[in-house]
Amino acid sequence: MAPTNLNRKRTYAQLVRARPVAPVRPVVHARPVVHRWFKYFDDVEFDDCRINRAFSVIVKVDVKFHPEAYGDIQRFILMDATGSKMEAIVSGENAARFTNILIVGQKYTIHGVYFKPNSWEINFRAIKRDYDCFFTRTTIIESYNLPLQFPLYPKQLTKFSDLSLPEHRNKTFVDIAGIIVYLGPLQRVSNRLYREVTLLDTRCDLVVIGTI
Repeated sequence: MAPTNLNRKRTYAQLVRARPVAPVRPVVHARPVVHRWFKYFDDVEFDDCRINRAFSVIVKVDVKFHPEAYGDIQRFILMDATGSKMEAIVSGENAARFTNILIVGQKYTIHGVYFKPNSWEINFRAIKRDYDCFFTRTTIIESYNLPLQFPLYPKQLTKFSDLSLPEHRNKTFVDIAGIIVYLGPLQRVSNRLYREVTLLDTRCDLVVIGTI
């Protein structure tokens, strides 16, 4: 039997340094870019109604009417920063939502506003304009707190001589300006206090207004 050589060189496994593992960064999906098209009421054109595009407006709620029918139709009169006014109509299940959100005298930025031609000759409208605006379930309302000054007076004033026109006889909403020349006595009519006021405009036209 051959002798065993005990002087063999021992071999060792070489240690391999582990490579540092780079931290895995979370995947961030880019948010879709939302384009906002801001619009003044006087800049609305027929093409804005035809393309069915949603716009954004900065407005102050001037008037909020009582809900109509069974509460599924709500009308507002809005005024933009130029003093121009437009009627806003909300119908269906969204009427109660906007009735509770919008407050008279407050300013808002409203996104998702659509425009349509005004059909005041067929359907009742509170003011006479070429276009209306309406809200949908995708309309977003934000409080407007930036120092944008709204005018104290509206841009369009109705002449006293135009108040007798047919379009102003059906309880339409108008803005007038004049000087009080006569203040009638306070009376009680049908359990309500009633008083008549006579106004004079710059054209020396007179109009009598009954206040309740």
